[in-house]
Amino acid sequence: MVLEISSSPCIFTFKMWDWGRVGLDGIPRPVHLEHGLANVQFDRQTDWIMETCAFKPVPIREGDGFREEKTGLHDLEFIETRRTWATKKYTETTNHETNALHLVEGAEALIESPTGQFDPFVIHYAESVVIPACISEYTVRPYGKSEGKEIAVLNTFVKY
Repeated sequence: MVLEISSSPCIFTFKMWDWGRVGLDGIPRPVHLEHGLANVQFDRQTDWIMETCAFKPVPIREGDGFREEKTGLHDLEFIETRRTWATKKYTETTNHETNALHLVEGAEALIESPTGQFDPFVIHYAESVVIPACISEYTVRPYGKSEGKEIAVLNTFVKY
């Protein structure tokens, strides 16, 4: 399974192959060979990818029952991704940025507002949720089938 983190209001993806998928109209989705080939940077081979894009996670912070790491994107990207591994409840702040959370390890997690800004809710493996920038802080913890186990939540936001 692949989780694609993208923010494309001004960036285009040109499909060069679409695995035979069809659109809602039943017609094969278009591919964009000419546009795609015009945008391929053939000089970016394996060495360039390993040096520039293949990041090893960098520890950011840790506390009782959790550890957070920067999982990286290229420095030219304006979004940041961080993964938090947790066996207990931990607190996040939005820093006035919208946070997109994705449960990438574990069955369930409970997201709550310590100040009652929203009702508690559960996300399941491979589900995502958006925390609006107006929410000051929230907590995340293993829940249900994940209680007593480690979960991992990927948090994506605009770099500050």
